[in-house]
Amino acid sequence: MRRILPNVFIVGGDGRNSGKTSMACRVINQFRDSSVTGVKISPHFHEPTPGLILIDAGEGYNIFEENNLWSAKDTSRMLHSGAARVFYLQADDSGMEKAFGKIADIVAPGTPIVVESPSLIKYFEPGVFVIMIGSDKPDYRISDLDSYIHLNCTVDELDRTNHLQFLFVGSEWLLK
Repeated sequence: MRRILPNVFIVGGDGRNSGKTSMACRVINQFRDSSVTGVKISPHFHEPTPGLILIDAGEGYNIFEENNLWSAKDTSRMLHSGAARVFYLQADDSGMEKAFGKIADIVAPGTPIVVESPSLIKYFEPGVFVIMIGSDKPDYRISDLDSYIHLNCTVDELDRTNHLQFLFVGSEWLLK
């Protein structure tokens, strides 16, 4: 059974350049006064870039905290958008659930968390799950996620919207 985390907002996409980071940064910026925590997840393990501080490592995962506000990395973009803290999680399927559970335990209970990656949806039920639909040929089968999706969005729709249709009330993400 998936762990229910209503304070988590997950942004996935149908592939590269679908607008995942743009959506995550817009949500963070809109709710920056709520001390949002950002999380970027990657299934690829590689050497950390400057600004990433190792917080924890275990079987199938590494957790870093981003401290570089001005690089072009997605995690830096989240910080620049107003996130109070940003974590970068490298995890394969064997370490994903445990590693994100550790991040959820690091931040104060009820803190709004914005996650860029659809990989968590197998393990956790978020308050909101958005899929960004890109114009490129999809490289991810979003049809596998249909039963979890609360909203589909495109970059064009995101660009035309001044105020996103989400709320963070109490300790829970909601659609307006």
